Amino acid sequence: MTWTDGVGRHGAFVLDSEAADVVRYQWSYDSGAQHETATVAGAPRTVDFLPETSGPHYLSVRAVDASGTASPSTTHHFGVLEGQGRRGGWSMDAAAGPAAGVGADAVATLGPGATAGAAGHVGAALSFAGGAASGYAATAGALLDTSRSFTVSAWVRPAGSSAAERVAVSQNGRTSSAFTLGIGADGHWRFDVQADAAEQDSTRVVAASDLPAATDRWTHLSGTYDRQAGTLRLDVDGVAAGTTSVPGPLPDGHGGVQLGRAVYGGQPSAGWDGSVDEAVLWDRALSPGEIAGVAAGDLPATGTPAKAVWHLDEAAGTDTVAGAPEADGLTAAGGVQPGVPGLGVSGAAARFDGATGRAQTSRPPVDTAASFSVSAWVKAPAPAPGDTGLHTVASQSGEHGDAFALSYSASTRRWVFGHSSADTPGAAVVQAAQGDCTPDSTLDGVPCFTGADDTWTHLLGVRDAVTGKLRLFVNGYPVAETDGDALPGWTAAGPLVVGATGHDGAYGDFFDGDIDDVQVYDRVVTGPEAVKLAALPSHAIGRWRLDTAAGSPAGSPDEAPAHSPAVLGGAAVVNPDGNVLNESGALHLDGTDGFARSTGTPLHTDGSFTVAAWANVSPDTDHDMTVLSAVGATTGAVTLRWHHLGDDPDTGQHLGEWQAVVAASDAPGAATTVVSHGANPVWDNWSHLVLVYDASARRLSLYVGGYLDARCADEACLRKKSQAQSVRPFDATGGLQFGRTKTADGWGEHLAGDIDDVWVFQGVLGDSQINVLSSPFGTEDITNWL
Repeated sequence: MTWTDGVGRHGAFVLDSEAADVVRYQWSYDSGAQHETATVAGAPRTVDFLPETSGPHYLSVRAVDASGTASPSTTHHFGVLEGQGRRGGWSMDAAAGPAAGVGADAVATLGPGATAGAAGHVGAALSFAGGAASGYAATAGALLDTSRSFTVSAWVRPAGSSAAERVAVSQNGRTSSAFTLGIGADGHWRFDVQADAAEQDSTRVVAASDLPAATDRWTHLSGTYDRQAGTLRLDVDGVAAGTTSVPGPLPDGHGGVQLGRAVYGGQPSAGWDGSVDEAVLWDRALSPGEIAGVAAGDLPATGTPAKAVWHLDEAAGTDTVAGAPEADGLTAAGGVQPGVPGLGVSGAAARFDGATGRAQTSRPPVDTAASFSVSAWVKAPAPAPGDTGLHTVASQSGEHGDAFALSYSASTRRWVFGHSSADTPGAAVVQAAQGDCTPDSTLDGVPCFTGADDTWTHLLGVRDAVTGKLRLFVNGYPVAETDGDALPGWTAAGPLVVGATGHDGAYGDFFDGDIDDVQVYDRVVTGPEAVKLAALPSHAIGRWRLDTAAGSPAGSPDEAPAHSPAVLGGAAVVNPDGNVLNESGALHLDGTDGFARSTGTPLHTDGSFTVAAWANVSPDTDHDMTVLSAVGATTGAVTLRWHHLGDDPDTGQHLGEWQAVVAASDAPGAATTVVSHGANPVWDNWSHLVLVYDASARRLSLYVGGYLDARCADEACLRKKSQAQSVRPFDATGGLQFGRTKTADGWGEHLAGDIDDVWVFQGVLGDSQINVLSSPFGTEDITNWL
């Protein structure tokens, strides 16, 4: 199976038939929706594919003739690599100086015939023994879209004779290299590209030097493909050495980058004999002056930064070499408080004053004529009365317009992702924004995000250059997509500006609030990836096995970092024989005044959280009983309980269900949201309960035995009542309670039964983690979650 790069990068398949009576092709990906493409006399047709997830995939195709008779399906299996990482990311943690930019790693793995630590042009270098099968360093996936302009450069030192073909840097296509930079079979410096999508080696376009390659000395080589000019250029030591025309656009090579060899016909070839140092890729065509500067040791200070740089300075014995894109720092100006400790979703964040505050790079981080994505975590207060302006989180502009602006519109109370159709004064602006909806409701199954409410929100704006569409995701939800017909792309030469827009000689649309973790990608970020980006990391903040209790008053230890014991009160005891897991005890409560409490657990119930416990309720139960609660001064913010439904009229058995109740405020009579689950005990009389609150989605979910309630509530088999949307609990300040909750009448709902193995997480656990917790056999080691 062939593996290709990658998620968020468009690819294409050619559908063809030898039969002359075929009028259409029917095709689908991974058993998804079936599509049809018309044809004439079985002529080939090209279909686009944008992979959203990595891993194995398949394409199923059949040909259909005019009578409707279809051929047997043909299935093609292929693999998709993870999408390329961020082009630049800024954590906003720096309290002083520019916020450092960090791009995704471009690690190259060495073959056994490649050796690090050789003497380099600058520092160390990689040396290769000349065997293409083993002398190489390779990345897992592609870095350049070779159908667009690009430049590749490296310092090279060939050893011995230059009589044989050798390649210092290349990028794989499907079966042959999309480009190579090195020495041709005639012994001259050579830069060539594959000009045919079918990858016939006879269709390679070559720019070569007139003079033979010099051996046993360092030489700087660079190769440039300028799509707009239709030229291929080779520079040697910063001077043009060969130029040729390229007939039409090049195909895109989706394979990995290779140092020290090429690939022809699916086989490694043209192994480099000698050393390579300071290899650099740009996803734009460098000018002759910039290339001369690179040869003199100066990377360009303007234009889009390098896509990947390998300094190759690793010591001998390493099996990988590090590469990464250039990423400029963000320099703050005006009313910005950078790196405020504890402010961010993780660590520090920057606070912007909404009047003059901004931070910007020195160069444009991405080519906005191509596909790109931008994301950030933001928190902003509600706009002031009468405010109808835009408040921009991040933008990249040209002279007159914004190639993108990720903003909050105070006039519509919506997050928007905007794009000027051209870099001209008064050009039309197209925006992706969620449609009209009311707060705490849903629109087409997606929560209504009305914007600035002083809570952390994740924003992701995407421009797909192939479809011409803008997409906006809020907290991982796809809230808007534009029609692509009116979205031409153009390259914005301006920098990334965080907290404002900047064009026509001035800054504006300033953001009032907090910004954290800004990231830009030079590709489409897909829906599944958007969900992952918006997921805050979960971490355990409490774990009580409830096996033992010691001290005065007695307390059961907490294994989480807070080490806040569950202090027993009333008639509560640890029953050494009452456990559910392969352990030695459980907390036993009498239903009258027994309880335990932990006041030091740092749980914030207005943010995402997960609580989990094993519970065993007494069968003689005719009232509501609380297993766990997080309380405020007046009432419970979150209560997980057994709810009494009444008695069976025939047997007199007490009937009930598991419930979770959250309150919107810490006041008597506060509005509450209830979710319930009717599952029976799953282990003897024990049930495993997990309550998950996803603050970004405002969704509350109750799991029993590892599952949501999937009983049929009506004619459609739905999750009965174990999930609720548009939930906003208040932040509990009274600690975690075991076996009781707080009501307007004081402490109540005391549990008659047992509680075992309680976990509390700040953040959302996934289904697989919930299944591990709910296993009664304790076969999986989960202590490393602490």
